[in-house]
Order: sequence, then structure tokens, then C-alpha cells
Amino acid sequence: MARRRDQLFVAVLAAGAVAGLVLRIVMANSVWGVLDSDEAVVGLMARSIARGDIPTLFWGQGYGGTTEAFVLAGWAGLFGWSTFAIRVVAVGLAATATVLVWRIGRRTIGPWPGAAAALFFWLWPAPYVFWSLKLRGFYWTALVAGLVFTLCALRLAERPNRRDAMVAGLAAGIGWWSTPQIAVYAVPVVIWLLARHRDAVRPLLTAGLPAAVIGALPWLAYNVRHSFVALDPPELAAGASGSYLEHLGTFAGRGLPVAVGARLPWTEQWLPGGALLYVAALVAVAVVIAARRPPLLPVVLVAFPFVHALSPWSNYIGEGRYLVYYAPFLALAVAGALRHRVALATGAVVLFAVTLVGLDRTAGLSSPYSGDRRVPESLAPLVADLDRRQIRHVYADYWIGYRLAYETDERIIPEGFRNAEWSRRVDRATHVAYVYMEGDPMADDVRREMRRIDQDWVEHRVDGFQVLIPDRSG
Repeated sequence: MARRRDQLFVAVLAAGAVAGLVLRIVMANSVWGVLDSDEAVVGLMARSIARGDIPTLFWGQGYGGTTEAFVLAGWAGLFGWSTFAIRVVAVGLAATATVLVWRIGRRTIGPWPGAAAALFFWLWPAPYVFWSLKLRGFYWTALVAGLVFTLCALRLAERPNRRDAMVAGLAAGIGWWSTPQIAVYAVPVVIWLLARHRDAVRPLLTAGLPAAVIGALPWLAYNVRHSFVALDPPELAAGASGSYLEHLGTFAGRGLPVAVGARLPWTEQWLPGGALLYVAALVAVAVVIAARRPPLLPVVLVAFPFVHALSPWSNYIGEGRYLVYYAPFLALAVAGALRHRVALATGAVVLFAVTLVGLDRTAGLSSPYSGDRRVPESLAPLVADLDRRQIRHVYADYWIGYRLAYETDERIIPEGFRNAEWSRRVDRATHVAYVYMEGDPMADDVRREMRRIDQDWVEHRVDGFQVLIPDRSG
């Protein structure tokens, strides 16, 4: 009888894994899979790497690294450059993180709950299933690095050794190069080791620390040459502000509900029954923390909000990007609270259903908007028009310009803060176009400016786009 229950539970896990993969394939071929300029920038950096021009930090964002661009450069170099290549790398990183959640779960909550936690992470919540299709430059590589660091710390606690210490250090260094947000893993894990497993600290210092320096070497080398520019406070994202206490309040009242699927991304509207789901998730976290039996997990669950709140971006929610690092531990907490196989299987079905409802209610919101208009899924008519007019340089909304550059293999390049050299080339060009969505107020600003300087121009529309071409011949 027990053997049959085991087989049934394995079947549920396998079915869930397949369902998650099929869902991602369907999403990749729908409005959810439309390429946006954030991803295009990662693709453009990957192409730069393939040509031998190595960017160390994310274009226009000194606080982020280029680790995902390196992974994409390797994959696309073998199998070709496309939107599909971006999707494969993103889903591959998410799948790698899922395996790591399973391995961490085995050591913290047990074999069956650990496997279920990996399934929960793969299937839930809606924002992070969507996020697993996207490459944003460093989020997934930082998450994978943080989970590798966590797993190695658990192994070190069982048996201190140099190999796990070196892998942990290398992961921490690569994570730091990716983003300082790796601290949400490193800080609680190190605190736990210092408090409970001091024997593991010695190999971390002697073998792990040098490995961490090697992993972070690109970041260190660049910043030594450029006066540690990555540590300069960057311009905050829209809505990012507030005090430390306000950040903690945002985590509890807005961010965590999105991270468990109780509130929708972007709009932050509550799902029907979302409050109940949120309370259930809080109860699961509280149960695991109160039990104090699984090693490390309660420490991370408690410490994460306080480390996360140090970031100047922790008051910004959007699609929940800054809480994606908490998702593995939420999955572990829920599985750790449920524990029994029937409850775990039921939990997987319920959480997957919540994800499907969340995706249905936010379909289309993931697509990039220029002004208040959604950018079309295909830029082919616009590209054909620009090619016909032999236009190679454009001033365009961000969500149009860098996507144009990626999809035309940089035949058409935009002006913008991501690439200063391109901006200089566009400014010097004599044959340029201004490209906006039809009805975008930015086009009105361009017209007014050209009238002010007595500049002639021609204007036409292409499948919802406005193309303004000034006469610079004189």
C-alpha cells in the first residue's frame, strides 16, 4: 500500500512538471511571449559578447551584471539568435533553480516535501511563471547562484570540506557580480553558519573567500578602473522610495501578496479569495519558523524581509521582480507545513489553479506599452518601412527602439541611455526617423520642436506606428 502511495505521488510530481513545461510553451507562443526591449538589451549584450566586445555591467545600470548575457551568448552561438533562444535560456535557468529547490528541500524538510516544494516553485505563482520566460539581465543567474550557495552551506554544515566551500564562494562571487541582491541569501546563511555550524566557517574563509573573489573578479576589475561606479546610488525606478520601515511595510502589505499569487502583478488587485490564500501562506511560514526543526529555512524566512528592505528598490512592486528571490523559500515553507503526501498533492493542484487564474487575469499586461498603447507583437511592417526608406538610425520610445535593434541584428539602432555610442551615432546621422506609437504625446513634442526650429519633416503611419522623418539635408 505504501509503495502504491509513493508511485501515485511520483505520478503527481511528474504530471505537474510536464504541466509547468507545457504551460510555458503555450505562453511563449502567445502574448506572454512577445519580446520586449528589456530582453532585447540582454540579447544585444550577448551579441556584443559573441563579437568579443565584453560588457561587464548591464548597459545603463551599473548595479547589475551581464551574467545572463554570457549564458545567452553561449547558447545562441550554438543554436542561433532568436526570441526562442531567449526563452530557452530563461526557462533553463528556472528549471535549474527548481532542481536546486528540490536538493535544498531534501536537506531541510525531507525527501517528499522537498520534491513537492520544487514542484510548487515550478508551478506557482503566476508572476514568476511568467518571469521564467524572461531574461532581464541578472535575476535568474543571481537566484541560481544564491540557491547554490545555500545548498553548499547545508552540505558544509553536514561535513566541512574545501570543495563545497569553493563552490559556495564561487557562487557568491558570481551572484555579487550579477547583483548585490545576492545578500538576501548570503547574509542569513552566514548568520546561520556562525550561530550553529562554526566548523563550516573555516573552509569558507580559507577556500570560499578566494573563490568568491574569482567569481566577482569582472565586477572588481571594472570598478577598480572606474572608481567603483557600481556603488554610486543609481536613479530609482518609478515608485521606488521610502524609509526602511516603509520598505518593510511594502513587503508585508504589497510585495508578499504578489509573491504568493494573492494579488495580481502590476495592478496589485486582489484575486477572489486572495486574502485567504495570503493568510494560508503566512500560516505556513509561521508553522515552519515556529517548528525550528528544518535547518536554515526558518533563518532565511525571517531574515529575508529585513535584508530585502535595505534595497532602495524594495518599495517598488511592479511584477514582483525584487521578491522573486523569496519564492523558493515560500515554496519550501508551504511544503514544509503540509508535509503529508495527500496534502502536498492537493496543494500542488490548488497552487497551479491559482497560477492559471492569475495568468488569465493579467494576460496582455506583460506586453510592453509605449505611452498607453501596447506595442504590436510583430515589428515586421515597421522594419520593412524603415528599410525601404533606408533609415538606419531612429529616435524611439525605449520599448520600440532596442527591440528594433535586436530584431534587425543592429541594422537599425536607437538613441537611448542603454548605449552611449549608439546615441552619438544617431545624433550625427543626417537621415533619421522618430518612431512612436500612434497617439503617443511624445510625437506631439517632436512636432512642436521641429516647428520651433523651422524644421521640415514628412510623416506617415505604419500599422499603429507614427514615423516622422525630418529633412536634415540642409
